[in-house]
Order: sequence, then C-alpha cells, then structure tokens
Amino acid sequence: VVGDSMFPNYSSGDRVIIDLSQRELLQDAVYAITDGAISPQIKRLQRVFHSDPPRVRIISDNPHYSMEEHLLADVEIVGRVCGIIARR
Repeated sequence: VVGDSMFPNYSSGDRVIIDLSQRELLQDAVYAITDGAISPQIKRLQRVFHSDPPRVRIISDNPHYSMEEHLLADVEIVGRVCGIIARR
C-alpha cells in the first residue's frame, strides 16, 4: 500500500493479498483496480443499484478523498483484496 487514501483500514507500507481470480464485481468489497494508465490501487467498490449501463462507486476509506463514480466497463479489476499484512 502506498499513500493514505485507504487509511485507517490500510496504511502506507502495509501489504495486501490479492485474489487474482476474482476479476469481476460480484459483491461490494475492496479490490485492486486500474484504468490501464495508472498503477493498480486498492479501493472499495460499490455497485450502483439499478444503473444501466452498470456503474460503480470507487470509494477511499479516508474521508479526505472524494468518492468517484464510473461506468463499470471502464474499471479494470485486477483482483479482490482478501488479506492484509499490516505494519503496526
């Protein structure tokens, strides 16, 4: 983890375990994502109910960062975060 956008649940320097087989948004959770132009980052994804085409909210745990909303098709899911090795 680099940066503070997911603080306090994930801190800079923590390591996360990513399940690379979970590349679809099947449930709201924390995922490693990219848009193809940036390095993967971890964010909380939340499907927008009844959106057509499907949309997703990209949420940082740190309240100092704004929530974003995008077409689900524009977000590449690298995998789901399924564990953390914290540096505390």
